[in-house]
Amino acid sequence: MVLAVGRGTAEKNPELLLQAFRRLLAVRPAARLILVGVRQQRRHLLRRIAALGLGGHVEVHPPVPYEQVTAFYRAADVLAFTSTTDTQSLVLAEAEAAGLPVVVVDRALVTRQGETGDGRFACDATPEALAAGLLRMLGDDGLRATTIRDGLAAASAYTPEVFVDRLLAIYELALSAPRG
Repeated sequence: MVLAVGRGTAEKNPELLLQAFRRLLAVRPAARLILVGVRQQRRHLLRRIAALGLGGHVEVHPPVPYEQVTAFYRAADVLAFTSTTDTQSLVLAEAEAAGLPVVVVDRALVTRQGETGDGRFACDATPEALAAGLLRMLGDDGLRATTIRDGLAAASAYTPEVFVDRLLAIYELALSAPRG
């Protein structure tokens, strides 16, 4: 099960995810894609799912309470994160804290050199590369174990208190910047 959590709006890049999932499905016909948190652009997204012939393999859920999101994290095999413009990426920390490996297309979200870092596996923002990255995460037990281990370590070091302190520091910096 591939999971994506977030809005269905363009900045979350749902088209990339759907195109990649279609390629993944050709290799793993029993795969499912679960989209959680979709309210905006829901009709458009459902039309794209139907147009791509993915209707029987994709579930679209509206926003749910945090406890239910955690249940989705625990049930999934991998989180696909296709946004390249995300600012806070809270979904990534939540998934990692739940022990879910993450595949991202924004290399800025990976802080170490190479393909993985902070528990995240990065690939290019193309349908082919994302599908290959997801398939690799689903099929490579060593990569999966390392990614889960690194993600849990990163999440444990990034407590809610640390997050709030960093976020407040950013806001304070923004408020103190000269206005032009």
